[in-house]
Amino acid sequence: MNQKLQSTSMQGTTNVLTFSNVRNGNNTVGCTIECPLPSSFIIDEAGNKRVLNMTLDYDIDPFNRQYGGASATSDSPDVENDSGENYERSQVAESANWATAISPFGSSGKILDVTPNVHGDGMYITINLRAYNFSTPTSAISFGVYIYNSTDGDYYPDSNGLYIVEKKERWSTDSDTHTHPAHRNYFVESDDMITFYGYSPTVSDSHSHTVDVDVTGEITVFIPIDPYNKNIEVYLTGDSSNSCTVYTYVSYYIISQHKHDDGNYNAESHNHSPISIGDAVSDAGSVNATQITVDLQRLESGSWVSHYSQNVSLSGATYGTDLDLTNGGTYPDDSGFWRVVIKTNSSNPDLIKGVVKVKHQMDN
Repeated sequence: MNQKLQSTSMQGTTNVLTFSNVRNGNNTVGCTIECPLPSSFIIDEAGNKRVLNMTLDYDIDPFNRQYGGASATSDSPDVENDSGENYERSQVAESANWATAISPFGSSGKILDVTPNVHGDGMYITINLRAYNFSTPTSAISFGVYIYNSTDGDYYPDSNGLYIVEKKERWSTDSDTHTHPAHRNYFVESDDMITFYGYSPTVSDSHSHTVDVDVTGEITVFIPIDPYNKNIEVYLTGDSSNSCTVYTYVSYYIISQHKHDDGNYNAESHNHSPISIGDAVSDAGSVNATQITVDLQRLESGSWVSHYSQNVSLSGATYGTDLDLTNGGTYPDDSGFWRVVIKTNSSNPDLIKGVVKVKHQMDN
């Protein structure tokens, strides 16, 4: 008696998951297709691997421009005046030592004559002075300086100039009458230097003492102009009745700053009329790549780890279907975040399209 099969059975049911992406890419920036696979898709309740296959359909097309270009018909900046101009900044020159015995020193003497060949926002001039061998060292001593711009006819600070030294020595004459002790063993008893211990001198001695005056001074003058191509002359003045020997050392320094004069930076004041923005969409003429690299990766400990990479030639066709990603059924071997990265072998971009298909068994 034949036994009748009372129970029923069914063929295993499968499901196909698809993941896709489209973007312009090249040999450094690829098209990434994210494929999250939970554990229920990978392993069944009995512990069996349930992924049947994982494949890629790809298509490489000419670079696709999604947005129109922008162009400007004028190169002139909208910022007014000389904003943003930088002048040179340097120690330009300094004079050599200058020494002349002036007798008398009444007329002014030129100690610097220069025409700078660089632009700037101002000029500092420093004068160092040494004077000695005065014909009348006990009289008043004075020295001054003024600066003349012969190109524009201007004085700095004015035609009267500035004093470098203004002084009066304490002696009223170069000879004096006073008393000396007669013997070295005597000591001064009084502050008038007349009475000495054990001896009161009655003899006076009249003779001359040499007064040697050596004067030094320094001054710095600022000229608030652009000194470019201006003839700058520096003059030293002194007392007409007192001849002497003079040394001067003169240096000058051109300064500059980043200029922002009278510029207007309000956005509403900018002129946008020379700029045009298009809305055209177009493709490049041809595909640049001759090969693609397809890399299957999994996120592990915060980093993407490559598990299976393969190169695919585009010489026969720039598209293909059902490219195996499992490396003979090895992958994906665990749940988690998987992805496929497609790059070309050209630095010039192409449009990369890709669809990943994961076929897996369902619970019966």
